[in-house]
This record gives sequence, C-alpha cells and structure tokens, in this order.
Amino acid sequence: MEGLRAVVFDIGATLVEGPPVAPAKHIAALVGTQDHRAVSNIIMCHDFSGSDALVDRLEKELGVVFSEEARQETERLWRSQFTACEELGGSSLVLRFFAERSVKLALLSDIWRPYYEGVKRALPDIERLAPVRVLSFLTGCKKPDPHNFSLVCKELGEEPGRILMVGDTYSHDIEPAIAMGMKTCWLLRRPEKESRDVIDVINRVKPAPDVTIGALAELADDKLLDTIYKER
Repeated sequence: MEGLRAVVFDIGATLVEGPPVAPAKHIAALVGTQDHRAVSNIIMCHDFSGSDALVDRLEKELGVVFSEEARQETERLWRSQFTACEELGGSSLVLRFFAERSVKLALLSDIWRPYYEGVKRALPDIERLAPVRVLSFLTGCKKPDPHNFSLVCKELGEEPGRILMVGDTYSHDIEPAIAMGMKTCWLLRRPEKESRDVIDVINRVKPAPDVTIGALAELADDKLLDTIYKER
C-alpha cells in the first residue's frame, strides 16, 4: 500500500443505501414531464436553501408549473431525504481503516443538499474522516464530467496515480477516473445494472478497473491494496 496516498469515495450505493426512486424522477412525475434528466441537472447542481427555492428554479428553467399539491409533495420529498439513507455494511469500518493509516479521504458524488444532510446523519463521522468533499450541488458539475475528478485531485494535493477511486457505477465513477489516471476499485454491488459495462470490460472494449469487489468491506485489506500498488 506504499504508493497509496488518498482514497476517493462515491456516496450513493457505495457508502450508503437510499430509497429506490430517484428524486428527479419523482419530481418530474409530479409536473408531468418525461425529462427527468433536466430535473436532475438542476436539483443536483445547485445548492438550494429549501424546497420552495428548488421549485421556483425548476419552474423558471423548465417552463413547468407546480400545483399546490405538487409543491407540498416536493417539500415532503425534501424533508424525507434527511432520513432516507442508511449506512451500507462496512462503510464506517472502511473509512476508519484508511484514516488509521493516514490515508487522505475524499467524497466525490452527484448529490443534492437534503440527501447529503441525510448522509451526515447515517455516517456521523463522515466530514471528520473525509474533509475533502467534491459534491455536485457545490461544484455545479455532475459525473462523468472530468471537472470534478480534476478538482478532487487538486484538493487532495496528490497525483492521480496516487489516488484510488471507489464507486459502484462504471460509466460515472470508474471510466472517468481511469481517464484521469487514477487507480480504481469497482464496487460491483448491482451487477444487473452494470451488465453492459461488465461485458465490455470482459471483452476488453473498455479498460478494466484495478480491482473489482462485491462488498465495500473487502477493501479494508492491506494485501488487496498491495496488489493495486505493486511495483511495475
């Protein structure tokens, strides 16, 4: 593990598990639009003070109108995010494993403000253990845009090759990290959702991660990390 200086974690489905329905899809359904990606780009890339500010921005940018009922439901959704996630088994253990070895920790995630508040509830030590936080609602960019990957390397003050990116989604976590020159650990918790990329990696159409694991707790292993940073 000698070459490892920092580890960057995705949040959703990596450190915590949340509700099955994405908030952007929920909100899009409330106003009858199919363009949930446009909704996602707004809610994930701005730091709103509350649900009213969010609704006002959505109405202005998307040209939609929220009924009073839709506004109330959006407020309920906003409030629900504070308790919507739970720690995935092994997350705290893994974070402490690296902290105890003086490895820098960072968060790199597409996330909106209320859900991040829920993450802090589920993982009370997260901000102490991972002081570098590159979050879409703060940076205005979502993965796989290279901006946030470049930013996290800069904030950590380390060369990309000394940084290990850990995430559950190949296209948004692993592939852009490889392109940045980072080491990568693919947390393959949901292979059914990643099947196309799994096939492409097996067939060498896309570059393989340095290591693939099925549960985050597997990462708290000095021998495994030594295989990633072994001498070439």
